[in-house]
Amino acid sequence: MPTLSALEIQFPHLLANIIALWKTPDIFLRLEDLLLDGRGGRQGFPEEVHSELAMLIQIIPRPKSIYDIWPDPTQ
Repeated sequence: MPTLSALEIQFPHLLANIIALWKTPDIFLRLEDLLLDGRGGRQGFPEEVHSELAMLIQIIPRPKSIYDIWPDPTQ
């Protein structure tokens, strides 16, 4: 029997949103928004949920910035 992750158990609505955006260019910005407090005063996620979100942002392609001068090696 599979074990549910902390994200699945504690924040199923966020997981649904992440799944919906997974193969879109918006996924990086969504995960970044979840991990960084741009508004101030947020409580933050429990450590295990934060770790899962941090792992997800590491495995998706990072969008190319205007400052990236090197070509994408995957293309």
